[in-house]
Amino acid sequence: MSDDYASHLRVLKALLRAEHPKKVLEYGAGEHSTTAFLEHPSVELLVSYEIDDKWRDKIRAKHPEERRLEFWYSKKLWPMGFDLIFIDDGKEAEERLETIEWVLSRPHPTVVIHDAQVPAYQQAIGRLTDDFTIFPTDPDTAVIGRCEY
Repeated sequence: MSDDYASHLRVLKALLRAEHPKKVLEYGAGEHSTTAFLEHPSVELLVSYEIDDKWRDKIRAKHPEERRLEFWYSKKLWPMGFDLIFIDDGKEAEERLETIEWVLSRPHPTVVIHDAQVPAYQQAIGRLTDDFTIFPTDPDTAVIGRCEY
């Protein structure tokens, strides 16, 4: 039995070891992902876009003294200011699809998308880039290569 909320961790941790990102943008704070980013020594700044006040408070309470963790309230963050982007936001698929399209339609660093088995996400990824791999992590995790146009 898989842990749907942590299925992406192996992929994230492999990328952290390989790329040593300093600035990470996380669309959707998570108990697993936020912790993984903050545990990696290369991460100097983790910006998390999280609109659910109660969830944001829960994640902040888990990392109360962590000065590298910032919560921003604008979804339209410019992707190229970061070294790695993780997309796992939205309560509805349409919200995450909007984020995927926003990020992939601009120059961006490596992007990781959780729940990549969703057909609408796969269609957007295929339409906006040809440099991606989808890992069968149950649910799937997509990794999209850097795009500088």
